Amino acid sequence: MQIEFISAPAAENVTGVLATVTFEGELSGPAHAIDQAASGALSRAVGQGRFKGSKGQALDLIALAGLSAARLIVIGAGAKAAFDAAAVEAAAANVYNSSKMSGQDTVT
Repeated sequence: MQIEFISAPAAENVTGVLATVTFEGELSGPAHAIDQAASGALSRAVGQGRFKGSKGQALDLIALAGLSAARLIVIGAGAKAAFDAAAVEAAAANVYNSSKMSGQDTVT
C-alpha cells in the first residue's frame, strides 16, 4: 500500500482512500473542505453517529457523492490544543490500520 502525506489536496481529485483528522467538537480545516465537496455529508455523519473526534476514533465512509475517493477515513485527534507530533504519529497509525483491509492501493 502506498501512503502519501500531503497538505490539503482537492478532495474531488483523490482516488483510493482519502484520510483526514478532525478534532473533538470541530472539523479540521481539511475535513471542512472535504465536507463542503461532499455537500455536508461528513457533518451529517458526525452529527448522527457516535463519532465525536475523540482521540483514536475512526469513521469510515464509502463512496460519498462529490468525492472521487472510494473511501473517506476520518480519524479523531482529540483536543486541538493537544495535537502534537506524537498525536500526528498516532493518527497516521490509525489511518493505516483503518485502511489496510480496504482493498485500495493508495491512501492520501
